[in-house]
Amino acid sequence: MKKAKTRRTATSSRARRKPAKPPLPPAAAIRGAVPYLVVNDGARAVEFYKRAFGAEEIVRLVGADGRIAHCEVRIGDAPIFLADQSQGVGASSPAALGGTPVVIHLEVDEVDAVAKRAIAAGAKVIFPVRDQFYGERAGRLQDPFGHMWIVSTRIEQLSGREMRRREA
Repeated sequence: MKKAKTRRTATSSRARRKPAKPPLPPAAAIRGAVPYLVVNDGARAVEFYKRAFGAEEIVRLVGADGRIAHCEVRIGDAPIFLADQSQGVGASSPAALGGTPVVIHLEVDEVDAVAKRAIAAGAKVIFPVRDQFYGERAGRLQDPFGHMWIVSTRIEQLSGREMRRREA
């Protein structure tokens, strides 16, 4: 009996030391809004998101023409879908549209390091990372495929009233 207790303790202790990353639910189980990015050169985009933002590729479906029909990646705990541009189904990239009206906000632990990595991977600086009046250190980047990203780290928790005061 003593031996069994020792084993359980060792296993529990080992599990506590090495926390498992929560699994990303399959697409059918994801609830809520998920950004779906349309790009030119999906394979290159996946590699960029891996290098720039530490994305993990979950699944990739490639069409007969070799282009990505659907890909799921995870950045942090958030799923993001992407596919190559396909005019036949009304999926146009920012390049085809002359820009994008959508900005993705990416909350990270170390914004300066992430921005530096993204720039080295090919992102363009729109607004440099700096402390913002709303309690975040943040900047805006454009990825090589035309999508806009705000990369950010919370540096202080502010009330709405304090944010409005600082903005004025």
